[in-house]
Amino acid sequence: MKTLTKMMVVFGFILLLVACGNSEVNEQNVESDGADEVIAESDSEIESLEFVAANYKSETDDQGESLNKFIETVDQLSDGNIEVEAFHNAELGNAQESVEKTINGSIDIAEVGSSGLDQFGMNATPVPELPYLFDSYENFVKVMNDEEIKSLLQTNIEKEGLVLLGYRLAPASHIVSNEPLKSIEDYKDLNLRSPEFEITETFLKAWGARPTILPLPDVYNALQNGVVEGYTATPQTVLSNHTYEISEYLNMTEHMFTPQYIVMNKEKFENMSPEAQEVILEAGKESEDYINNKSFEEYENDLDELVENGVELVEYDDLSPFKNAVVDDNEKLAEKFGDEALELYEKILDVNK
Repeated sequence: MKTLTKMMVVFGFILLLVACGNSEVNEQNVESDGADEVIAESDSEIESLEFVAANYKSETDDQGESLNKFIETVDQLSDGNIEVEAFHNAELGNAQESVEKTINGSIDIAEVGSSGLDQFGMNATPVPELPYLFDSYENFVKVMNDEEIKSLLQTNIEKEGLVLLGYRLAPASHIVSNEPLKSIEDYKDLNLRSPEFEITETFLKAWGARPTILPLPDVYNALQNGVVEGYTATPQTVLSNHTYEISEYLNMTEHMFTPQYIVMNKEKFENMSPEAQEVILEAGKESEDYINNKSFEEYENDLDELVENGVELVEYDDLSPFKNAVVDDNEKLAEKFGDEALELYEKILDVNK
């Protein structure tokens, strides 16, 4: 009996040791599984990246505000792992230089317009800026967000080494001037600033004016010194460049709705992880939605602010003389720009029916 009791004690002690051993193994497994989870989380973290972004316009203009919103969103979505440093006011070059540097990779990201893009083979991008192609901002936004039109523009941009991250859709442009321009006859021989952009040069000539090519940052001094007598701009651009201090008339031609774009060097984009690419694309879309809604909402406020600053709004009862002067040029320019441009032009007309 004593022998049996001793054997039972020994057997119980062995079972206890086995149980403890299994418990330690299980704890080790739990710890190991936890480490694997940490490693997995670590592997999914977005890599640390640093980019340089350029904006050839003022930081207070829509493009400057768009870029700052983009950078803020990138920082939030990447938990600070992706840093983008912005340079505004053409610090890294004018419109054409910004595009060229983004294509060759010396700039990573840029806020650009078609007046820069079309210099480097992206010949469909100017088409939406043909005068009087859209009859309202709502119409402009609807057309630009048509899936086929977006695809045509994206293809045109990406074939030249860039990735389209988002639009910036500005409300109507008008003509700023030193004197009121009450009819199309008042534009004859008027010296008006133009970007290096054939569409603007063409419609200004069609109105009888003489376009003078100047970078946007030079416009204030050019107006002040009499080099030019006016320029085409949105109310927001007039405010951000303070040209209302010199030119006190905004002639409400409503001739153009202007898309701007945020683009990235394609090679650098493709070298990022899918997670980082997703952050960049999402930030581009969020900055697009933010500024497009804000631009439309603030258009009337911008006009009011200009009036408060002494600007007189010159209204036209009939814009048909301005429209009729350019209608033949629109199709000719689309044809001249090439097959991709003509395809986009015809698609816009089709969507607008």
